[in-house]
Amino acid sequence: LDPNKFLLTYLSGMCVKSDVDFARVESSKIRILFYARYTFQKLPFLVEPIISRLLRNNDLDIEVSFYGDGEYYDKLSEQLSCSKYKNVFKFNGRNDCKSEIFSNADILILPSLNEGITLTSFEAINHGVLPISSDVGAQRELLPDVCLVKLDDDFIDSFSDTLADVIQDREKFDSALACCSSKLEKLNSLSLS
Repeated sequence: LDPNKFLLTYLSGMCVKSDVDFARVESSKIRILFYARYTFQKLPFLVEPIISRLLRNNDLDIEVSFYGDGEYYDKLSEQLSCSKYKNVFKFNGRNDCKSEIFSNADILILPSLNEGITLTSFEAINHGVLPISSDVGAQRELLPDVCLVKLDDDFIDSFSDTLADVIQDREKFDSALACCSSKLEKLNSLSLS
């Protein structure tokens, strides 16, 4: 194959800073985002028990927004509407306006069963949002240990505790986001030749 017939490009501003300025929307609430397909692999139905435990054990002012679509749409909607903490959940369908979504978030949660390295993590970091993810696939290439949760029998408790740690310790949050940004820059500087 002739290498001159191929062009390496970036997708949706995921890998480089966007040319379009976006304004972070400030809020007194901690804004948690689930932005993925509503499918088994993404484990969206674990978000409610993770957040319920977080709120049972901590006095926090949070909101959790869901964006996506998929086979679990109706079941997830029902689960959230029956939650004791249903007032913190904002259930949405698919929305591809990433700048708008990420400018209204502080933390992206990815409680996935398996991943490669998620493009959503790239987008989140690019917009100043801290990803917290299952420690699966290649997420370790982009996220530091403080942002990774082992997928085991204690997953819900561990994920909730990880969220509490970064929410209640601003220095830890800022340090983790800086580490993510540094890892992203290193990945962007890799040469494919």
